[in-house]
Amino acid sequence: MSFSTQPAVRLTVLVDDTDVWHHKPVHSEIVHRAHAAGLTGASTFHGMEGFGGRQVVRFGGAHAAAR
Repeated sequence: MSFSTQPAVRLTVLVDDTDVWHHKPVHSEIVHRAHAAGLTGASTFHGMEGFGGRQVVRFGGAHAAAR
């Protein structure tokens, strides 16, 4: 097994659970296209709650209705 010594680059794409592309979830399409393009890896994560530069806490999914 050999490893590349090239610098790593990370791309972050934020999508909603309901986003679709040709009747498929967008997150799945992104992973499959990354694989087809020969990227070293790709992952999807479901964010339950968080905040960014604006310091606004955001939450979603089933927990959003409970708050």
